[in-house]
Amino acid sequence: MRHEGGVTQAYVYKEHQPTNNISKPTETIAVYNVDKEAELKEKDRLLSLEL
Repeated sequence: MRHEGGVTQAYVYKEHQPTNNISKPTETIAVYNVDKEAELKEKDRLLSLEL
């Protein structure tokens, strides 16, 4: 199961800020998803060795 960010941003022109800036919650969700996928792959590998 993956976590998803539920963020809908309103368009506000910001002239002096980075274009591809991501928020801390978005970063946290992305890191969680990658770590969880690696954990599930490892569990799958261990299960296949047991069978």
